[in-house]
Amino acid sequence: MLEAANAQDIGKALDHLRFGRMHFATALIAALGLFIDIGELALNAVFSTSFPDRMAFVPTWGQSILLGSVFAGGIVGAPLFGLLADRYGRRGAMQLSMAMVAVFSAVAAITQSYWLLIACRFLSGVALGAYPPLMTAWLTDILAPRLRARIILWADALGFLGAPAVVFVVYRLDGVTVFGSDGGAFDAWRIALIGCAATAIFCSIGFWLVPESPRWLAARGQLAAARRALSRLGGLTPTPAVSGGAPAAEYGAAAPTLTAVGVEPGIQLRQRLAVIFVLYALRAVPTIVFPIMMGLVLRAKGLDLGTSLLLVATSSFGGTCGTLCASVMIERFERRTALYLCGALLIVCGLLFTAADDVTLLLFSACAFLTLGAIFGPVLSIYAAEIIPTSVRATATATAWGVTRLVSSLLPVALLPLLAGAGPGSFMAVVLGSVAISMIVIGGFAPPQPPRQSIV
Repeated sequence: MLEAANAQDIGKALDHLRFGRMHFATALIAALGLFIDIGELALNAVFSTSFPDRMAFVPTWGQSILLGSVFAGGIVGAPLFGLLADRYGRRGAMQLSMAMVAVFSAVAAITQSYWLLIACRFLSGVALGAYPPLMTAWLTDILAPRLRARIILWADALGFLGAPAVVFVVYRLDGVTVFGSDGGAFDAWRIALIGCAATAIFCSIGFWLVPESPRWLAARGQLAAARRALSRLGGLTPTPAVSGGAPAAEYGAAAPTLTAVGVEPGIQLRQRLAVIFVLYALRAVPTIVFPIMMGLVLRAKGLDLGTSLLLVATSSFGGTCGTLCASVMIERFERRTALYLCGALLIVCGLLFTAADDVTLLLFSACAFLTLGAIFGPVLSIYAAEIIPTSVRATATATAWGVTRLVSSLLPVALLPLLAGAGPGSFMAVVLGSVAISMIVIGGFAPPQPPRQSIV
């Protein structure tokens, strides 16, 4: 009881901390890791846009495997790194993730083997499989409730800059050749991979300089380490409690954790998990598969390689714009309402993109679609964390993220032949159909957002 009370005191101290320099450094390093995560995924947009011209010797199914390899790795990495984070700490798991990305991105940049490139992309996917939910869990642990959503969305906004950064590197260097096919030039996508590797090394070192989550340390019974971490975050070391009430649900094993979000054991929890898994599977289509294949869709519409890359790079700023908008408006709407509005607008913008042939209209509709997708994804993540009880929240959200990776790895294999055979209209029908099904699930089966105080 004394240990649980001490853990509760540390949690209360964290919840009342001001946002200080160490919080800022922690959020910045976490955002840098997300920058790498999204930048690595954005390379798929480069591959799908440029490789069909440069790699005629590779069959379509081989290119599909390359596009899906990083997501296939995420299927393995999501539950694996979630387990590592629960057992050894959030910071250590993310540090290992960045170290692995540095190694395998560097190897991918210098390899002359197409199949070794696929293997390295798979292993990078393993490393990055659980990074977004781990980042969210880490920042949720250390940030006060009044700041959590806004700071996490700001970190997301910085992370989304990884996509335009990587694509603009490739576009500006104009070296999208493969294996030195144009006079031995070192390809721009290789330079982008080297940049990701170097940034990952810097990020991995940065994780050493910030504290582990005091909540996680306290939950593991490491109270002295938790107090030291709390002190580094600017909090006064809490006085050990000699008596007190029931331990907080987040720390005390005996506390009724399910009631923290108004969920009763049994079928209601299973229903909520089913809703989240379905929504996470469907979110992959408009928020991940469409962005990485958008360049190929533009090529199918008749645009040349340079124009396609420029449109992909410019429209990828929509991710940052979307999360910044969400940070301002996230508390103004009930979560289901926000998701439903995003879904409806996604369908409108998707239809506009499908019908457009003019470059300006394509750019506008693509930017709007990616902006809305960038709002839909983070709001769904926050909603999932709110309706899933603390006792299973990390496992459930990490596994759901693995489902997203699974869908993202399989769909390019199926959609590339569809796009080649039936054209952009059929491809967009699949994308918009997934959004429509999401709206049906949200409107008919998703539970309401719980009161804010019940999830603190």
